[in-house]
Amino acid sequence: MSRSPIRHAVVIGASMAGLTAARVLADHAGTVTVLDRDDLPSGYDPRKGVPQGRHAHALLGGGARAIEGLFPGIMEEMVGDDAGILDFNEGFWFQADGYRARSLVERKVISASRPFLEGHVRARVAALPNVTIRSRLSAARLPAGTSICSTRPASSCRRATSAKSMSVGSAWHAATGGAPI
Repeated sequence: MSRSPIRHAVVIGASMAGLTAARVLADHAGTVTVLDRDDLPSGYDPRKGVPQGRHAHALLGGGARAIEGLFPGIMEEMVGDDAGILDFNEGFWFQADGYRARSLVERKVISASRPFLEGHVRARVAALPNVTIRSRLSAARLPAGTSICSTRPASSCRRATSAKSMSVGSAWHAATGGAPI
């Protein structure tokens, strides 16, 4: 049985999960709209909806490979824009009440602020011809017949079935990392 093409996908939340979901959906949907309630910065400034945005961040090997797979050349672009490269195998790690041998993660990781990482990914997603990113919008209701999917790995989709719109309060979406709102 063939799957019907997706005419229009809407992603709620423009953080890393929502942006990467939008990138994947762009290959399968005619149109993708990403909604976020924050006023999204044009650069690399922190935003209200990402309270951990001011913390130090790093893309470890697996994350870097995944992001690079979706956005070829983005790692080199970020390094060119002054992202740091750290060698995680320097020194020893203190963990579980003792020092451990050198870490087993890949040696080089990208270190940058969350807004820097997110800003680069957001620029790449915004450049896709069938994707629109809209800020300062909150989703309140989804029309009946809307498929609702989680960003969780074992997610399944379900449809809003009532004659009235379905409240987003019971939906799963990228803005909360797959948690119910």
